[in-house]
Amino acid sequence: RGCHPANHNAAQSAMRIRGRRMNAADKGPTEVSASAGADARGEVRALGQNAPCGLLALDSGLRVRAINDTLLHWLGRERSELERLAGHAGWADFPTLARLSEESELQLLREHLHELQTSGRAPPLALRLFGKDGGFFTVELISQAVRDASGRFVQSRSVAVDVSAREQIEHQIVARLRLLQSITDRTPSRLAYYDTDLVCRFCNRAYAEGYGLTPDEVIGVELGRVLLPEVLPEVLPRVARALNGETINHEAERPDADGLKRYHEVHYLPDLQDGQAVGFFIELIDITERRRTEDFVFNANLDLEERVAQRSAELYASEQRFRLMSRTIRDHGIFFIDPDGAVADWTDSAQRLFGFERAQILGRALDALFQAEGSAVEPPGTQDAQALLDRCIETGHAEHQGWSLRRDGTRFWSQTMLTALRDEREQLQGVSVIVRDLTESKRLADVTAQLNQALERQVKERTAQLDEAHRDLDAFSYTVAHDLRAPLRHISQYVTLTQEELEPE
Repeated sequence: RGCHPANHNAAQSAMRIRGRRMNAADKGPTEVSASAGADARGEVRALGQNAPCGLLALDSGLRVRAINDTLLHWLGRERSELERLAGHAGWADFPTLARLSEESELQLLREHLHELQTSGRAPPLALRLFGKDGGFFTVELISQAVRDASGRFVQSRSVAVDVSAREQIEHQIVARLRLLQSITDRTPSRLAYYDTDLVCRFCNRAYAEGYGLTPDEVIGVELGRVLLPEVLPEVLPRVARALNGETINHEAERPDADGLKRYHEVHYLPDLQDGQAVGFFIELIDITERRRTEDFVFNANLDLEERVAQRSAELYASEQRFRLMSRTIRDHGIFFIDPDGAVADWTDSAQRLFGFERAQILGRALDALFQAEGSAVEPPGTQDAQALLDRCIETGHAEHQGWSLRRDGTRFWSQTMLTALRDEREQLQGVSVIVRDLTESKRLADVTAQLNQALERQVKERTAQLDEAHRDLDAFSYTVAHDLRAPLRHISQYVTLTQEELEPE
């Protein structure tokens, strides 16, 4: 597993062995026996040097006691470089050869050798080695201890297997698992997976924190040790159904780690493989806010229904009062028209004033009640009911006096008041119309007008007579004044002369 591409060297060595064996067949028995032993040792050494895996021997000082060509090739080194690195010490330093500069890597290698010295065996060690070109690869060292006759540790005998591809795959798997964990940890839902033994194999952070734990404290733990004892009798039957291949959805109230109860939407999804459940998924979605909102809406609806019922009763009572009022009104008629100008509601007072039944007038235009009757000159305003309605909609109120028609064809003098009805958003809902019968007032007004006209004629005649008397008086006054002025002037002159002559006496 994970061998270096240089493994083809082993096949070449095997071919050389077969060729030498064929050459040995031409020699004598004694010669063949001696040469065979030497060839065997040489072939063993050749196989070791070109083995598909690295071979390495290290002493306690991390010095290279032996290394095969395969491992040297992986490190990008030549045998001559190994001798140069050995120098006067006689042995090359393995950390220098493999460019191990990380203290953590060196510490792992030292502990590996120490374990060999003390116990003779050590667990496999994954070590990152660096080639001469700067590239690195990962090997797994499988080592045994080599001791002398007295049992003293001499060196290690290690097999180095290139596991770079395996490490890369493991890194990819770990990266994917971390990505999956990161995604699920950011999910507000509580997610977990349990096997058939009810042991948790995966959970996200939200699931663990819901029980006051961390994911590491939940994974590998049985379901009964995660849930509260009072919850287990409710959960276990559903778990059994999920392991039988059934998908279960329900809502439940569960206490959190802080003791507060929250509502969850719980989903049990079996993990089916070849028709058999090998585990099940659990998803808990917090619906506390939704339940609270639903409860709030439900209570609000109850309160609203109560208010609507109360308001409906008040409106009914108000409508009854309005109906009673409209029935008792004698000289007024009240009705309503829609925004398009058609009669929408017809009260008893309007029916009594105009004579139209409700079914006869609903939906008809306003001008059906304000038309001129057989007159060459129509009364002002009766010919343009739509203009009156437009003015009311524009200004909010409009008034009109004129002739109105009853169902029997008679007419009466009326005063009409229109008021626009709008809601709180200023949207037009309709128009209220109040019609007052002013026929008697009109008759009295006409009589008064006639009397006023007669009186005006008499005043004009008397004024003319007075004007003529004033003219005669003015003429007489002028005449009298002119005739008396001369005698009075003479008398005044005589008195003046008398005063001047007789003043001392």
